[in-house]
Amino acid sequence: MRSLGPINTQLPSILISGVLILCWQSITTFPSLLIFVVLYGFFSGCLVSLPPASVASLSPDLSFLGVRMGMMFSIASIGSLSGAPIAGAIIGRQNGKMNGAMIWCGAIMLVSAVFVGAARYARGREKGGGWKLKI
Repeated sequence: MRSLGPINTQLPSILISGVLILCWQSITTFPSLLIFVVLYGFFSGCLVSLPPASVASLSPDLSFLGVRMGMMFSIASIGSLSGAPIAGAIIGRQNGKMNGAMIWCGAIMLVSAVFVGAARYARGREKGGGWKLKI
């Protein structure tokens, strides 16, 4: 069985998760909430498990892998630590409504997909295969 590679798996998962978060606003019934929860749970699992593998696949020299992992987790910590207070401030400004926080979260997710796609394209171009490589 041929694998896709961590970034080739992560990129569509980020895009689909971002779109699902933006669609969250239109959910009004319990069955549609269940469908959302199942789909988001399936696609967002890659957001937790694949970043370390993606850093390893982007690293041309594995002797620097530990440094790159530390840099990746340090940068990710900024979003992890600031995301909840930002969402809380947005919800507070809207008197408890979550629509603004949902838009903020979905937009940030889609922007992150652009950055992951740019890193994937740059690495593929560096290896001479463009979008066709398993990365």
